[in-house]
Formats: sequence, structure tokens, C-alpha cells
Amino acid sequence: MNLFWIIAGALLLFVLATLVTALLRPRRGSTELGTNKLLHESRLTELRRDIEDQVIAEQELANATEEIDRALLDETGSAPKPLDGPHDAAKWLTIAVILIAIPAITFITYFQLGEPDIALGNTPTQAEPDISQQQIDDMLASLQQRLVDNPHDPEGWLLLGRSFLALGRYQEAVTALAKTYELVGDVPQVLLHYADALAMANGGQITDQARQLVLKTLEIEPDNITALWLAGLGARELGENDQALAYLSRARELRAATGSPTEELDKAIEDIQGVPVEPIQPPSLAASIDVSVNVAPELISAVDPSATLFVFARTPKTGGPPLAVSRTLASSLPLAVTLDETMAMAPMFKLQAGQTATITARISKSGTPGSAPGDLQGVSEPLIVGDVKSTHVIINEIVE
Repeated sequence: MNLFWIIAGALLLFVLATLVTALLRPRRGSTELGTNKLLHESRLTELRRDIEDQVIAEQELANATEEIDRALLDETGSAPKPLDGPHDAAKWLTIAVILIAIPAITFITYFQLGEPDIALGNTPTQAEPDISQQQIDDMLASLQQRLVDNPHDPEGWLLLGRSFLALGRYQEAVTALAKTYELVGDVPQVLLHYADALAMANGGQITDQARQLVLKTLEIEPDNITALWLAGLGARELGENDQALAYLSRARELRAATGSPTEELDKAIEDIQGVPVEPIQPPSLAASIDVSVNVAPELISAVDPSATLFVFARTPKTGGPPLAVSRTLASSLPLAVTLDETMAMAPMFKLQAGQTATITARISKSGTPGSAPGDLQGVSEPLIVGDVKSTHVIINEIVE
């Protein structure tokens, strides 16, 4: 239950209990009347006891009783009135109204004027403010005025050109990006935006100027996916299908290697070659890890250069044969070695991408991988093969 409702309910119950208790408490007049009656009965009891003890006579009892009754009437102002009747009915009706009306009014008022979504545990999402066309025009006008004052601001011209591209104002985008290119030269990002603007201003067709800008980008960044894509589309428009397939296939491979979808490139390639393309399987993680090994300064004097140095990967806490093993002499320290799946001691126990392993470096006096008292070793923290490309192990303990 929401904490808000627990607190609100407790406070409401406290208020209702206080009001009802006050209504049920006997009125002051009725309390005084009951007290006076008790005193009256007490006095009469004392007089009867005096008669029994022959302290007073019967006639004196009658006179004293009359005097006590008169005093009771004087103290209360009237004869005792019963408390039951219409007044009690009104009182219980008032209590019923309070118990029903106060909670109802409280919750209705809160749900109309408060924040019921927050109280119910729902965080209201704020709607994104709509930007009017006037606001867009004002921002563009402000940017253009800034460029009038500072015409040598390449970032401003680039921002203006990209803004015009997004708004579909392609000819204006061409003008702004041409100015950007004039200021910064052969920058791949600028070249591609400029080429894109030229193509869009030409109805989506790659112009000769746009093609030259794309090819210049590929000279600088041969694996630029956007440039390869545009170059492929341009080559297709010229009927150079083999060249177009080369560009698009390379872009597809690079895009797939990043884990990004390739559907649009697949469709472009299919349209050119006329047959469906084979889906590209996601790249598998390399089952290898680079290990660097060194010895802690306090143990350098204990190292026997002729002893055998083993570096191996093993599944932690499960034992079994190592998943990959490298064997050399301790004289090769400090050592850099790569452990991979080809270095397994048994085909069923080999290094695999995605598994958890620890890397151990051990200087063995016996020449075997098993530990023995007096061996020097160090063990890495557990790591995920493939996710972790390299690790460093320090030999810092003596096996006991």
C-alpha cells in the first residue's frame, strides 16, 4: 500500500475518533445531576443508619429527608430528566453523518484538487512541449543573425545547414553547407552533409558534385558506412552495378559488425542482384585473452630462472583440467602471452567465449602445472572470456 494512503488514513481515523469521542462524552449537566443524586442517596443512607442506632427519631428522619430533597432540587434547578429519547437519536445521527461525510468530502476534494496520480504511485509523464513554427523561425533567424555578425563560424554554418536539411529546405541547406565546406575543407562529416544536401536538392538523385564529395570522404575514411552507402547508390544510378554491389556489400558487413540492422542495405543489394541476400550472422566473440605476467618485488629474489612458468585459464571453483595452458621458463619474466582455445589440454575443456575464467601464473619447481609447497603463483579475478580482452597477473604468493 502506498505510504501516502497509510498516513492519510491514519490521520483521518484520528480526527474521526476525536470527534465521535467528544460527542459520546456525557454532558456536564447530566454528570452533575448524577453526582448530586449520589450525594442525596448517601445522606439518606446515613440518616437510616442513625435511626437504627437510635441516634435520631422517626420524625427527625422525615424532616431531614424533606430537607435533603429540597436541597437536591435547588442544586439541579429542576427535577432529574431522563437522558434517553430524541436527544440521543440526534446525537447518533450526527455521528453517522460525520463518519460518512468527512471521508467522502476529503477524498472527493483531493481527487479534484490534488495529485491523485502521485498518491497512487504513478509518476505523471510530462508532455514534450510543442515547438511552434514561429519558434523555429525565430531560432533560425537568431542563428542567421549570429552568422552575419561572425561569418567565419564553421560550427554555426554547419548547424544552420543541418537545420535546413531537417526542415526539408534543401537549397538553403546547400548554401549553408557550401559555406561550411569553404571554411573547414575536407572534413568527412561536412563532406557527407554537403553531398546529402546536394542530392536532396536534386530530388534524391546523386549529382556529380555529390559523388565527388562522397569519394573524397572514402579516400579519408575507407570504412565510413554512410559514404559507402551513398557511393553505392550513386554507382547504381550510373548503371555501374558491380561497383555499387561492392560499396553496398562492404557497408553491410561493417554495419552488421556493429550489431546494427541491415534491412535497408539488404533491400538495396537485392534490387541490384535480383536475388535475396544471405543473412549475416552476428560476429562471435573471440575465445582468447591477452595476459601479462610479472613478479611482486618482494618475491623476485625467490624466483629460480630455470623453473617452469605456467600460465593457464581455469573455470573458478570447479577444478578440472585447465582450459588453456602456456608453458615457458621463469627466466622469460616479465611475460606477455595470449591464451586461446587451441591451447586446451583436453578437447572437452577449452576456452570459450562468454564463459567465466580465472588466469593463474605459477612458477613450478616440479615442472608440472599442479601446485606444490614452495611454488610461487598469482591468480586474477574472475573474468568473462571475450568481454575482457586482456588482464594482468602478478605473482605475489608462495604456495604452502
